[in-house]
Amino acid sequence: MDIKKYAVESDKIFLADESPEFAKLEGEVPEDERVWVKVRQATQADNIRLADINTQRERKYSGDQLTGNVNSVSLVYNSNPLRRQATQVYLTVVEIGNLTDGDKPVFDVAPLKKMPEATFLAKWGSLRTELANAIHKACLKVNPDWDDLLLGE
Repeated sequence: MDIKKYAVESDKIFLADESPEFAKLEGEVPEDERVWVKVRQATQADNIRLADINTQRERKYSGDQLTGNVNSVSLVYNSNPLRRQATQVYLTVVEIGNLTDGDKPVFDVAPLKKMPEATFLAKWGSLRTELANAIHKACLKVNPDWDDLLLGE
C-alpha cells in the first residue's frame, strides 16, 4: 500500500460559502477574486502536535442516573482554543488565494507550515475574526474529527 496515494487535499474552498459572517465582509466580488483555501487532511503527526497543546481533555456526560439516559455530552479542555485553532490552520492549510495586504499575499509561503511558526502567528493574529474563523471552518470541513461540535460523531 502506497500511503502517499491516500493523502487528501481539498479543492478550492471559498470562504464565503463556509461562513455567512465572512460573506458579508467579502461582499460581492467576481468569482476570480473570491478568497479561497486548499486544506489537506491531517496526519497522525498533526494530531500528536495538537495533543501536546491539550494538556487535559475530558468528556463529561450528564443525565438521569436511574434510567441511564444521557441528556448532554460536553468536552472539557485545559487549553487555549484560539491557539488550538491557529495550530490546526498552520498544520493543514496548503494554500490561500486572493488574500492580500495591498498588492502582496498575506501568507506568501505555501503550505503555511513551511513558514516559521512565529511568522505565521504574527500574520494570523493580524486577521479579522470573521476571516480567521472562516479559514478554520474550511480546515474543519476537511478534518471533521477536529470539530468539537460533532463530539466525534
